[in-house]
Amino acid sequence: MIGTLTFETRPTDKMLAAAIAESGRSFTGGKPSFKRRALRVGGWVVIFLIFLGLFQIYDPALTDTLSIVMMAGAVGMLLGLGIAAIAQRAVLNRMAAEAGALGPCVIELSETQITEHSEGQVVSMGLHRVRRVLRIDGGTVIRFAAFLFLVPDSDLPDGMNAETFQTLLTERVTQAGGEV
Repeated sequence: MIGTLTFETRPTDKMLAAAIAESGRSFTGGKPSFKRRALRVGGWVVIFLIFLGLFQIYDPALTDTLSIVMMAGAVGMLLGLGIAAIAQRAVLNRMAAEAGALGPCVIELSETQITEHSEGQVVSMGLHRVRRVLRIDGGTVIRFAAFLFLVPDSDLPDGMNAETFQTLLTERVTQAGGEV
């Protein structure tokens, strides 16, 4: 049985951003596939066309004005969604850069808790509070209710690969009463 694991980790900003994004996706059921996105957009187009048809049947004299107003509203909504997506990406990148600026940290994984020591702070969480263990490209994300730990595969102790770490982590979280 492996006792307490102690290792130094230094995730990249890109990896931190991916961890935060994947953690958020875990609340919504994951990243939607291309097919789901296409169906969603297609659904909005159908709804728009139905409303446009209803307005034409209801009062043909107002059709031109209503069509222009609805088209302008739809374009404005899409522009707003695009701006919100860009702003969200900027915030995500800034959060990752600030977290990455803290420097390297030391992570200790014991039977019942995980502790991170970094410059000027120590964060310790019981494994029974884990809400999800996620894989991202090049690392593992351990998500709590309002916090996450990121463990890059390249920083795992000698002789341990991502699969071994995932198995050990899953075993310890399950034993502690957390969710995987």
